[in-house]
Amino acid sequence: MSCPRPTQWWPKCWPFLLFHRPLSFVPLPRIFGGYIGDNFGRVVVLTYTTMIMAISCLLIANIPSFAEWGYYATMLIIGCRILQGFSSAGEAKGAEIFVAEVVPHFPKIFLASAMIPITCDMGGLLATLLGSLCLSIDPVNGWKTCFYIGAATAFSSSISRRKLKETKEFLDHLKNKKPKPKIWERYFERRNFLALMGLNMICPTAFYFAYSYGSDLLKDKVGLPANMILFNNSMLLLIEVFFLWGCARLAYHFDPFRILKVRTLASFVLVPLCFILLWVNPTHAAIFLAQLVVLLSTASFDPATPVVIRSFGIQSRFSRYSKAWAFAKAFMYLSTGYLT
Repeated sequence: MSCPRPTQWWPKCWPFLLFHRPLSFVPLPRIFGGYIGDNFGRVVVLTYTTMIMAISCLLIANIPSFAEWGYYATMLIIGCRILQGFSSAGEAKGAEIFVAEVVPHFPKIFLASAMIPITCDMGGLLATLLGSLCLSIDPVNGWKTCFYIGAATAFSSSISRRKLKETKEFLDHLKNKKPKPKIWERYFERRNFLALMGLNMICPTAFYFAYSYGSDLLKDKVGLPANMILFNNSMLLLIEVFFLWGCARLAYHFDPFRILKVRTLASFVLVPLCFILLWVNPTHAAIFLAQLVVLLSTASFDPATPVVIRSFGIQSRFSRYSKAWAFAKAFMYLSTGYLT
């Protein structure tokens, strides 16, 4: 409703501008957010990024159509998507760092850390089910109801998060400022930063294939309507929730990086087989299987997240961890956007 009339080139450009392009701006606010998180606290970032998400959701639901405001409506939508990209980056990475510092003991920290992507997937599951229901009831304006509910949820979450207390490790760091890291410590942190960027580049590619390209295949090859595509994606999220929980439980008995190696080796075998099946017979079942295999084998690096976080010093942990995520995702979303 907020985009121009479709032309020969616009249907390909609009998803790129609306979804991929705003995420390419994520590194800019992440530099600022990392400074806030390292110097003023993790709770500050968690609280205000959620408030930004609530405001942007409320604005999106009330932006007039393109017929009323023209390109101003389009630019407002893109601006709100940029705000959402900033908010999601600070909220997700801030929560992972907060949990890694609050639960310091192994192996319970693996399950506690895995609960963050699990709850994110559960939130996505509820969102897709809600979107499917709202579009079934009102195919024209049902999407606005989803944004209103999301804004109300984000507002209440922002208020409740003000009750959180800063982690003991961060408060001790503020009280007793540690000296600057030595040369060899800076070398290992720089190496870990580059390695973390490489790990984070896999996740957007899997996300793009499963939810963007896969949804297009379900629409074009199978002919599924929008509400059924949302239901299909909600099933993917549900399976991923149980998979992440299982990986976290395995970390009680096995090294988390060994679990990641097994997932990586399995992806080298299963992903090409699924692509061959998809090329030979692109049915609904084949597309769903390909989406599932790509997500489960490459979508995250849990249960090793707390180990990765603690590899960075407390004095620059928030900025380095969040910037590695932001730069990698911006690059990959921009690349997959052009491929679209």
